[in-house]
Parts: sequence; C-alpha cells; structure tokens
Amino acid sequence: MSVSRLAPLDQRMIAVELSQNGQKKTLRGTAKYGRDPDLGSVLKINVRESWGDFDFVLREEEFDGEIAVGDADCDYRITLTAGTVVAS
Repeated sequence: MSVSRLAPLDQRMIAVELSQNGQKKTLRGTAKYGRDPDLGSVLKINVRESWGDFDFVLREEEFDGEIAVGDADCDYRITLTAGTVVAS
C-alpha cells in the first residue's frame, strides 16, 4: 500500500502556481482530500476569485508535481506548468 502525498494537504490553504510561457499566476484555496467515484483519490482545491469560484482537482494517481512548504499566505505551494495541466 502506497503512502498518499496529497492526504496531508486536507483542510489546508494551498497556493497553486501556474506557469505558462514565462507568465505566472497563483491561485489560492482550501483543499479537501477524498475519493471520487470516477477519478479515484483526489485533492480538490476550492479557489474563490473575483470572476468566479471553482475546484482545482489533482488526481492522486497522476500527480507527480512538487509540494513545497508555503509562506505567510498558504500552508503549501504546488507549482504546475502548462504541460501538466489538463482541462476537462
């Protein structure tokens, strides 16, 4: 049985840093770790922006990114590049 890398992020403030063509955008939200019947184990980061609220979903099975300790604004930081983000 493997150890979950995402489970410790449950109920924590997460900064997701997106990088595309040298441009960076940081989204922050509260994470909830759980099981989705279609996706398996997931970490859903609920992001609330002025233009709308949404869940940023990371699948445990496919996530291989880096999880770093956060700063004053968040508990953890995850950095993703455009090549690792899939919209559905």
